[in-house]
Amino acid sequence: MNPANALTSFVILTLATTLLAGCGNDDWKTTDEVEVLSESKSPDGKYIVTVFSCSGGGAAGYTYTNPVSLTPDSLYSVVTNANGDTVGGASYNNTSRDTTGNVLKYRSQNLVRLDAEWRKGNWFVGLSARYQSALRNIDQAWLTFEELGVVDWGLQTWLDNNPTLPWIWDFRAGYNVAENHKLSLVVSNLTNAEYSIRPLAIEAPRLVNVVYTYEVH
Repeated sequence: MNPANALTSFVILTLATTLLAGCGNDDWKTTDEVEVLSESKSPDGKYIVTVFSCSGGGAAGYTYTNPVSLTPDSLYSVVTNANGDTVGGASYNNTSRDTTGNVLKYRSQNLVRLDAEWRKGNWFVGLSARYQSALRNIDQAWLTFEELGVVDWGLQTWLDNNPTLPWIWDFRAGYNVAENHKLSLVVSNLTNAEYSIRPLAIEAPRLVNVVYTYEVH
């Protein structure tokens, strides 16, 4: 691994909770199955990320990470003169748009996920949401090319007008036709939000799919 790209990434805050709306009734603790989906610890063992679900209900989780460059001044690409002496080069510091906290480029530090599902008989309806914070740091070159007039892709205007990312909602509904057969309507990006996580890479608009599922045991 290039030392300029070395990082420390750990969870310093996490929240995981069960959404009880679809868990049936007041005695959900004894009647519904709670499944731990994943667990991970921070390097010092002080914090634990736990994501779990409740059958017929849902799950929620929040994760904060802090991926930083440990060698922000180290050159990962060098320029030399005729004598072979290093006269310049590229480092984290001189190629980053925002070096606050030495956060690595293209890293989202906050992630929230929610999911809930309601069931009645063979019918089910589900709603999920996800949110991630905007990238604090990207390559400065994207903006430098624009400032020099080499390109005109409107990136700076987009960043100014979209300082945060939207919540993305997904919807699903369906019917369990038989034990191993299921028919579903799945709508991704329900609100048709227009957003971009990485520079110049617009995310998918609303997508509507009809899905037939056959399970083989």
